[in-house]
Amino acid sequence: HDFRVVLSIAFCVLVLGLILGFFFIATKRPNIADAIFAGPSGIQFITLFLLVIALVLFGLTDILEGKELAALLGSISGYILGRGLSMGQPGNNGDSDASS
Repeated sequence: HDFRVVLSIAFCVLVLGLILGFFFIATKRPNIADAIFAGPSGIQFITLFLLVIALVLFGLTDILEGKELAALLGSISGYILGRGLSMGQPGNNGDSDASS
């Protein structure tokens, strides 16, 4: 039980360091902040980053079991890979709307 607590605290400290570093760089270089937060890709990046962090913490604290974690992480990675592949195709603007 102590191992999980120590690992959760260490992971939270690591994530906090990454987030603070990210915002430090974004505030010191406005062109980087504009590039990241321009359009929906910045919000998607932050949302997916926070979802993965939450899933890892839920796994460490045994709130979610292995099967649930595998399903959620698999669906998130499939979304990311599918979105990246569809945006890389010529003539596709990344929208998955088939009404056009």
